[in-house]
Amino acid sequence: MSRDPLGNLAFRMGEFFSDGGKLGKAKGYESRPGQAKMAERVAEIIEDRKHLVVEAGTGTGKSLAYLVPAAFASEELGKKAIISTYTIHLQEQLFGKDVPIVQSLVPFEFSAALLKGRHNYLCPHRLKKAQQHQGDLFATGQAEQLRGLVEWAGKTTDGTLSDIQFQVDATVWAQVCSEAFACTPRHCGGPTGCFYQKARNKILDAKVVILNHALLFGLLAGAEESEEEPSEGYLFPNDFLVLDEAHEVEDVAAKALGLEVRLGSLRFLLQRLIHPRTKKGVLTRIGDGNAVKSTLGVLGILEASFEEILESAGLKGPGQKRVRQALGVKSELGPRLMDVRAQLLKLAEDAGDGEERNELKDHARRLEGSAFGLGEFLKMSREGHAYWVERRVAEDGRAQRGEMSLHASPVEVAERLEELVFRPDCTTIMTSATLDVGRGLDFFAKRVGAGEAETLLVESPFDYESQMRVYLPKGMPEPSEGARFQEALEGWIQRFVGMTKGKAFVLFTSRAMLRKTADGMASWFEEQGIRLLVQDKGNSRTRLLREFKEDRDSVLFGTDSFWQGVDVPGEALSNVILTRLPFSVPDEPLFEARCERIKEKGGEPFRELQLPEAILKFRQGVGRLIRSREDRGQIAVLDGRILSRTYGKSFLKILPECPVEVLSNED
Repeated sequence: MSRDPLGNLAFRMGEFFSDGGKLGKAKGYESRPGQAKMAERVAEIIEDRKHLVVEAGTGTGKSLAYLVPAAFASEELGKKAIISTYTIHLQEQLFGKDVPIVQSLVPFEFSAALLKGRHNYLCPHRLKKAQQHQGDLFATGQAEQLRGLVEWAGKTTDGTLSDIQFQVDATVWAQVCSEAFACTPRHCGGPTGCFYQKARNKILDAKVVILNHALLFGLLAGAEESEEEPSEGYLFPNDFLVLDEAHEVEDVAAKALGLEVRLGSLRFLLQRLIHPRTKKGVLTRIGDGNAVKSTLGVLGILEASFEEILESAGLKGPGQKRVRQALGVKSELGPRLMDVRAQLLKLAEDAGDGEERNELKDHARRLEGSAFGLGEFLKMSREGHAYWVERRVAEDGRAQRGEMSLHASPVEVAERLEELVFRPDCTTIMTSATLDVGRGLDFFAKRVGAGEAETLLVESPFDYESQMRVYLPKGMPEPSEGARFQEALEGWIQRFVGMTKGKAFVLFTSRAMLRKTADGMASWFEEQGIRLLVQDKGNSRTRLLREFKEDRDSVLFGTDSFWQGVDVPGEALSNVILTRLPFSVPDEPLFEARCERIKEKGGEPFRELQLPEAILKFRQGVGRLIRSREDRGQIAVLDGRILSRTYGKSFLKILPECPVEVLSNED
């Protein structure tokens, strides 16, 4: 494959990131050899039109290491750089912090655009329509929220949910946000001020487009309307792709490429047509009695229909249950949904208002999608997929009304991702701070279809030898020992929290253990005068983090979402306590199916999947501690298996070079 004519971009990146280069001379910049190395390699990959998987250790500055060469390549080749990261928050961080830095440093002007899923954007045209019909659509409290949105719409420049400083009911937002059939360039383009259409238009001229993984794979999988997207430079074949936080790609892609039918989402959709209690909704405005009756009829059987499927699968209480063969359920829900769909389409044909017509068609399309997904689930017709049912659990331990769902996901995504993103006609770069499981990047690359990609490991610039210490309790009971383990766990948490007088994350692998430990230790924390923040008490992650940073001596108990993507530099976080080695739950449906697939191929699931996945998550947890050159702190691992089991050496091996101390109760 021929090289793109970039005039030795890799060499220029070396100069740009050198001490005497443009970035090196920037105020406050510290020379990072690893960052320069990564930037040069990214440039070479783009020039050669190849693929790259790169682990860039914490502190490398990987965002600039791919943004700068991406900006140069985009400018000189006339291609778009598509940057995808894991969350909307990280999108906004890239767009609001890192992109302006690059724009100030490169010797040319380049534009960047940020795009979220369309449901994040306010559509002023739909807002006006909702105002006109608010008596038919909203209850009293919801009408007050609508007035708040009208006021906000006159001030916001962003026009997305992230910019709203007050609580908005999902039903209210659904009536005013951008939707595929109701918010199109024809109806919302031009001078309407539609925030989604403006965001799309910016993409046409932008050199750098910033997305999130869910949106990216939704677009690639055809989950979003495609005929209205720009044909040049977005998405493929004329752009190149950078996937940051790449360790999340496999799971996000599996979800996007599978199917999901949620009772709560379907109920919400139907109640937008007509709410059984308030009698408010789209059909109230139209006044069609037959459609109202049909919709209320579906709402009447909705929960029982899902309950029948879950019970047929053997799931009577909360949790997940794998479905291995077609259940034989003859549900009337699908045909009833299609009946409502047909009535909506008939109403759309007779509608004099173009927007009303589009809204009805949009509802019809969504109902058809739900009916199709339900049918696909019951038939189990998708080869190579794992199927399961789920009933979610509320914080009080009871099953939440409406949180029943049906799922199917591909067991392996490598082949599909190879087709979608590792194609020969484009360049894809995947990067994260944690991809290595102790034997290079082959494990990760293989699982995401990047087997032919080149790889690069860039070490962190931090001096872990002086910045971090690891403690391992000796003689710790194993988690399987129940009460003995729990008693020892709480005792060691007390000891390690006391060493730093708070300032700690205590990370759990299950909500049940978190709740039990929080309840058992609440009085101790109160006696010590240390505030205990618990993820499982109805607090959002954002709020908990804010309160943790504000109270510098507090302790936060967290589960999955706190093992990664959390950045608390400085003294506020001086102590990370890992309660267990983060092995996946063996009977989690998709994980179980992946293990079975490895066995079918003659492999060893523990060595090829369970252990590598646990090591990656372990590294992410450890990585919460040191976030800058000034940080100092300690890690405690309270799982005795790290010392007693042979595989424990694999976890110890992956730790940064730092002092490791084994403590006994007598020490």
